[in-house]
Amino acid sequence: MISFASDTVTVVRAPVVVDRYGAEVRDWANAIRTSLEGCRVQPLDSSGGQVIEPRRDAVVTRWRLFAPAGADLVATDRVEWQGGTYEVDGDVQRWSSPTGALAHVEALLRRVEG
Repeated sequence: MISFASDTVTVVRAPVVVDRYGAEVRDWANAIRTSLEGCRVQPLDSSGGQVIEPRRDAVVTRWRLFAPAGADLVATDRVEWQGGTYEVDGDVQRWSSPTGALAHVEALLRRVEG
């Protein structure tokens, strides 16, 4: 576990439902929120003026989340922290200590605004 960890984040996990067209989608309106203590969130980068889709300028901000070894976090979750909502960007990484025990969990977080 990271000794300087003092952030609390909320993991947001949405159930999968079938929409009216028969496609499986996440139901964020009925997501389950779980508090996760003992974390650390650190900035990575931010870039502005990216065109996310035609005629849409956006600011993309990324953070790295360090969480305790037992954190229940998966790539399809979202994370709420300090008033913002972030998507988990890529696979969640589980790091081992030199003894082979799980040391901590890391995830990249991403928010697109604009």
